[in-house]
Amino acid sequence: MRKLYIPSVAILAFSYPLTTVLLLVLKVPLSALSLFNYGIKGLVTAVFGLAMAFSIAKRNSIVPTLIPLFALFGIFGVRLLYDVIGLDIVPPLSSASYILLYFFGLTVLPVLSIAFSFEPEDMETLHKWMFWTLVLTNIALFYYVLSAGNLAAENTLAYRYQVSGQDDATSVLNPITISLMGSVLLLFVVGRFAAFSTMSPLSQGVHLVVFAVGLANMLLGGSRGPVVAFVFGLIFVAASALKGSSGRPGQFKIRPRVWIYLGLMMAGGVMVALFSDLTIAAFDRFRTMFDGSGSRIIEERDYIAAAAWDDFTKSPVIGYSYITMNGTALAHNVFLESFMALGVIGGGVYLLCLFIILKGIWNGVTGRFGPYGYSVSLAAAALLALSMTSGSIGQSPEIWGMVALSMSMAHIQRRRDAGPSYRGQPVRRGSPPRAVRSPAS
Repeated sequence: MRKLYIPSVAILAFSYPLTTVLLLVLKVPLSALSLFNYGIKGLVTAVFGLAMAFSIAKRNSIVPTLIPLFALFGIFGVRLLYDVIGLDIVPPLSSASYILLYFFGLTVLPVLSIAFSFEPEDMETLHKWMFWTLVLTNIALFYYVLSAGNLAAENTLAYRYQVSGQDDATSVLNPITISLMGSVLLLFVVGRFAAFSTMSPLSQGVHLVVFAVGLANMLLGGSRGPVVAFVFGLIFVAASALKGSSGRPGQFKIRPRVWIYLGLMMAGGVMVALFSDLTIAAFDRFRTMFDGSGSRIIEERDYIAAAAWDDFTKSPVIGYSYITMNGTALAHNVFLESFMALGVIGGGVYLLCLFIILKGIWNGVTGRFGPYGYSVSLAAAALLALSMTSGSIGQSPEIWGMVALSMSMAHIQRRRDAGPSYRGQPVRRGSPPRAVRSPAS
């Protein structure tokens, strides 16, 4: 029962587009679609709670590297309660109950469950649940955009696809979500190419097809943040390859095949850019960030960021408010939001969390959690990067679930008689080191 948190993490982080597409295909009315998704979120929260209850009964301690995150959540929770209940600050098209339940129920509770339930031995199962959830989600998105989107094939990538809600101000599938699912799947496939010691030609072919679907979705969404998240993940791939090039016996190494496939992808991208008339919205949006003189074009989020910084300067010690622009907008940047809402006190706690997150990702991509931890760490890196462009502390549970996993991976318990690890596998509490089975596909 403790391991119930594993499918819950995958569902929380990556299944919303899948369930939404299924409901749209079944012609569920938009007015009822939100209720179905709320029901799914409620069920996931309940499963997290059940896993936590069994884990607490088994042991009454949490992964210590998550303590700073709970400090951040505690400070933010006080801010949220004061603003929402005390000052009645609620953004348009939302409600106080929605804001509070999304944070305390769908964010804090899952992270608590992970803190009590996580064990290093769970990494293989976590990896498989995440991978197949991402595969199904991306296939569903790709199918829906092409078949139900009514877009001409030659112009598909020129648009930022989304499915609007009951009014034009809302959406049930937004471009960021579509691009993000593709971006994370790309990194998962890259991670499997990089870390798995043996892959049959058939398996590699299937992975290349899956990679193509992920790439298509990343471009179909036309969002810049997920593209940046993908590049950020690739930086960890390159860094881990440099780390593994020392040639020490038994050291985790990156498989050369990953560079072949990434090189082919880059070559294809250059060919398209130089010799094709194809319009790709994601690339065009990077190009149009600057005017003809090379100056940065001011966008809506620049005004939001300026307003958030101004709010911080009004109350730099304890913070000003959990939302900015006179109570109408999230900061869309967790780093900036932590200082805006919580001042230097909460911002300092977030910086400590950020250091631990990066340490956990680094542990994963350098083999401390075996080959299965590699892709999980890259997925966490992508969501961390996205949190700097489209995330929030209180309204992004998919980000914080992956953050909690990466912070858990920052904790490596060592036994005095066994050393820090055995062939890249961290030592579990009170157990002898085990050899890691190398995945074949």
